[in-house]
Amino acid sequence: MKNRWMMGAACLGILAFFYWAVQQDRLPETIPYLILLLCPLLHLLMHRRRGGRIGHGQNPEGRDGP
Repeated sequence: MKNRWMMGAACLGILAFFYWAVQQDRLPETIPYLILLLCPLLHLLMHRRRGGRIGHGQNPEGRDGP
């Protein structure tokens, strides 16, 4: 599993380098869009690490309250 993440990160790094090399003049224009595309990805990854569908303010048993 760790090798897949490392291979994916390496591929993304290579693609980012080539994009930067070819589109240097357009890169500042695309940064806001890249940030907007990154938000849903980070949202999914952060909820995945929490370990379940426990809502805000709920105990692990599923009851509301402190």
